Amino acid sequence: MAADHVTRARYGAGLLALIALFGVSRVICRTGPEAPPTLDAQVQSYTDRYAALRGLLPPRGTVGYLSEGPGAPASENQAPDETESYQARWFMLSQYALAPLIVVRDPNRSLVICNVQNPTRVPQVCQRPGLVLVRDLGNGIALLRRAQE
Repeated sequence: MAADHVTRARYGAGLLALIALFGVSRVICRTGPEAPPTLDAQVQSYTDRYAALRGLLPPRGTVGYLSEGPGAPASENQAPDETESYQARWFMLSQYALAPLIVVRDPNRSLVICNVQNPTRVPQVCQRPGLVLVRDLGNGIALLRRAQE
């Protein structure tokens, strides 16, 4: 009979240990590193990011696109080749988010979109001869137009 109590105590202790381990594992899973955003989340983020800009653009036509030049790191932790890959992705997401408007990498259009990851860099990137800032929409997005000549 004494052995029966010992066995029950061992099973009880083992069950408590499993419950505690399960609880700790759930906390670790919730506070662990976040997974990178899915493609759907990135597309939705760009669509939301350009929502304010849409009202300033014509419904159809072609607009220019301007971003940080090749090799300009989007963050301090990115290598230049990785940055160019991100810039290509930003450009394609911009095209998708603004469709049916056609977005081309050409700062010589009558309207030009400036897209940078770091919003503090908008004035430096957008400062080009012949371009005038129409509106800085925040979040790294600005609308420019050709200066009247």
